[in-house]
Amino acid sequence: MAYKPRKVSASHSNRTSRKMRDATIGTHVPSGTRRTANRVNGGTVQFSNPRKSTRAKRGVVDHVLPSTSTRESDSAYSKRVSSRGFADGIQRQARIRGIAIVVAVVLLVVCVAGGVGVAAYFGSVSDKMGLGDSNAKGALVSPAEGKAPYVLLVGEFSKPGQAYDGPDMLMLARIDSDNKQVSLVSIPANAQVSLSDGNVHRIAEAQLLGGDEYLVSTVAAYTGVSVSHLIKTDADGLGDLVDALGGLTIDVSQEVDDPNAGDLYIPAGEQTLDGDAVLTLCRALNFAEGDEARAENQQKVVLALAGKLLDTNAFSIVPTLDTIAGTVRTDYSASDAMGLIDSLRGIDLTQVHAVRMPGYQLTSSSTGQEYFIASDDEWTAMLAAIEAGEDPTPAESEGPTVDPASFTVTVRNGSGITGGAQQMSDALAEGGFNVTETGNADQYVYNETLVVYQDNNFKEAAESIVNHLGAGRAIASNGFYTFETDVLVVLGKDWQPLN
Repeated sequence: MAYKPRKVSASHSNRTSRKMRDATIGTHVPSGTRRTANRVNGGTVQFSNPRKSTRAKRGVVDHVLPSTSTRESDSAYSKRVSSRGFADGIQRQARIRGIAIVVAVVLLVVCVAGGVGVAAYFGSVSDKMGLGDSNAKGALVSPAEGKAPYVLLVGEFSKPGQAYDGPDMLMLARIDSDNKQVSLVSIPANAQVSLSDGNVHRIAEAQLLGGDEYLVSTVAAYTGVSVSHLIKTDADGLGDLVDALGGLTIDVSQEVDDPNAGDLYIPAGEQTLDGDAVLTLCRALNFAEGDEARAENQQKVVLALAGKLLDTNAFSIVPTLDTIAGTVRTDYSASDAMGLIDSLRGIDLTQVHAVRMPGYQLTSSSTGQEYFIASDDEWTAMLAAIEAGEDPTPAESEGPTVDPASFTVTVRNGSGITGGAQQMSDALAEGGFNVTETGNADQYVYNETLVVYQDNNFKEAAESIVNHLGAGRAIASNGFYTFETDVLVVLGKDWQPLN
């Protein structure tokens, strides 16, 4: 039977065309006045780049990204999550996340426990290094803004069985960490000071009257500097410290053979010394220059110790501090000490300025006690150079030019050398000096030849005698010596007759 086409009305045709346009992706243009859930709006669909988004808004859509987070189609996503492997993977990822969380928690606990352990360890080292019952902190002063701190180094080296009369070593160290500069100034332990009891004493005896606090404040007042830190050790501590560091290599300028310092003989020259030998070196006074030579040896020991600590690497410095902590006492904590050592790494210790406070030795004619008298003007100039980071070593002078016959001289033998006064008198007379009196001193206790002047008018005259003899020290009388001439020469054990 023949097929008879069905008549299509105009309204039906329009509806069909509209449905086709709405269902055809890539050719439709969204209506601006009527929207249904079946329509695709280019402004609400995600596209891979802005150009495609713009084209979609004009009615051209080449590709629409699925709304799933994995950018896969609904059917692909449904197929993947319904598979058996998908559930196993989810469980495996959950186990991994759980293990990671447990590991993180364990690491956190270990770090906290380790931090507590490190803090406890540092605290233990700090306690062993601490000042204990010392009252020194009451006199320590923080340095002024922008100023390098001064550290007082104290050595208590008295021999067993001897009455303790104060420290044998007093040394100020100015430590400029920013510029890696260090200056050492030795202060003679017998420097003359008036203490709280109203009497004249050796500066070391301040510790006997008021402990470390009074010693620190007395040194600060005597030198005119603020002391910020204290490091002290005793005979046993120094020996143990040196041995713990494996000994010290020191160039000994003069042989050491002083029974009052120890039983050891130390020849001159560079050598490695153990704790006992270093202690003997620091005590020894049996030199022509006496305290000046001892100060030089003590400075060499301090620099050798510093060199050992600065050569210790960052990983072993804490165990090293722990090893030596009981040998020294200080207000520095373990962490502060580490920071100080690290700040000075790379410093050239051969360039450290090491000097002795300028002045002269004076022996009391009534008690025989020998005191050190500081030269105020020279110390002021030296301290200014130290503060400026310059070399404070005084320049050597050629000596004054004075007519040797223009003043009178008295010569006294203070060394005990038989005929020494006459030998000295003859030597001066050969140089044209006017010697009018000779004799012996009250006591033979002078290690150093002294040339004493009555007043400043004869200072250059006294210095001209020192220059001629090549020995001795020119000092003011200050009422300690009685003589009628312009200058007094006291023969000491350091003088040898001129040939």
